[in-house]
Amino acid sequence: MTEKISKIKNYVVIIQRISNEVFSIFLIGYLFFFLLDEVFNNFISNFINLNYILIIVITTGFLTVFLDRNSESKIENSKTKNKQWLNYIITIGLGIIAVIVVFFKLQDINLILNIIISILSGLLISLVSYLFLNNNRE
Repeated sequence: MTEKISKIKNYVVIIQRISNEVFSIFLIGYLFFFLLDEVFNNFISNFINLNYILIIVITTGFLTVFLDRNSESKIENSKTKNKQWLNYIITIGLGIIAVIVVFFKLQDINLILNIIISILSGLLISLVSYLFLNNNRE
């Protein structure tokens, strides 16, 4: 009986690792394609339906979140302590990308209002990503 339980736990860990990797790859790809599609007016949507990629991202994200990750939590905690500076770089990068995208998407309105909205959205996204990245360390 305990052999069956240990086999099931091994399968769950394997499925969790695979879904975590697939989620990371498809999320980065989706965000990159979405950014290209928004900046260059349906540049990607003419060839690929982004909703299919989004379905894969949501499914693998669901599996990643709801499967047990206690076996890897000690390894992840040691890695995040050594790479805290990477969290700050990602936070700043996301904020800058948000400012650029919002600025170009709101070119129809007043320039001063466009700059204010762009900077506020960049700060908001930076704050949320900082809180999200630092929440994983606890």
